[in-house]
Formats: sequence, structure tokens, C-alpha cells
Amino acid sequence: HRAGPLPGDEVSEWSVPGGARLLNSGSWVHEPIFLGPRPDQSPYRAGFAVRLDDDGQPPQVVNLLEETRRPAARVPA
Repeated sequence: HRAGPLPGDEVSEWSVPGGARLLNSGSWVHEPIFLGPRPDQSPYRAGFAVRLDDDGQPPQVVNLLEETRRPAARVPA
């Protein structure tokens, strides 16, 4: 349930022989046990999706909840 590839990920870990690229939209289930000590930066946090544009750009992994997060906000357990 790990979203990726994300900035800082090794591109080769998201590629298969022959050149195909892998994308994972992650999980929409909030599961605190997977978030680790920095939940706000965890690739396992909820809210990721894959954006497909009509302009020919490659698909992009984005987090749809990033704009709605507030520093003091807390996701219910």
C-alpha cells in the first residue's frame, strides 16, 4: 500500500525490465501502524492518487489531501 514513486525514491526500483514504469496510488485507509515517526511524510499515508493529464505528460503520483492538511489537524484514529 505504499504510494510511489515519490520524490527521493530510486527510479530503478519503480521500473521493470524492458523499461515499463510502475506507479502505485497507495492506500486510502488511514493505518497509523504503518506511518512511522513522521506520518506527514510517510509514503503509506492516505490520500495519494495517480494524475493522468491530456497533455502527453507521464502519469504523476500526487496526494490529494496535502492541500487540506493543517499543521494542527489530526486524523482520527
